[in-house]
Amino acid sequence: MCVPSLRGESFGIVLLEAMAAGTPVVASDLPGYRNVAVNGDEAFLVPPGEAGILAKALTKVLTDQALTQGLIDLGILTGELDELMANQACKAFYMHGLGHWLGLDVHDVGEYKLDEKERVFEPG
Repeated sequence: MCVPSLRGESFGIVLLEAMAAGTPVVASDLPGYRNVAVNGDEAFLVPPGEAGILAKALTKVLTDQALTQGLIDLGILTGELDELMANQACKAFYMHGLGHWLGLDVHDVGEYKLDEKERVFEPG
């Protein structure tokens, strides 16, 4: 859930509801939200009005969670999703440039060719 509020929130009940449902939360770093969520643990809290930082936090939540859960589902990773994400366990199983093939807006160095041939993305 994304809550990019620009001004103070009195309590943050919507964050509590999302967290209770197991939904990842990205929200503005406001006092009302800090009362109910710990940044980096229960939610990603970003500076209000900082669209670039908000976008990076959303991308991290969406891609890392999906990739980690997929590796769990395949039996490649074992353990709790939150702990595996905190340890960035999925990073060992894909190269950074893979994000380009998945259609993500990432920028990195590296080649898409190996020995002048296009790399093929294959399962396993």
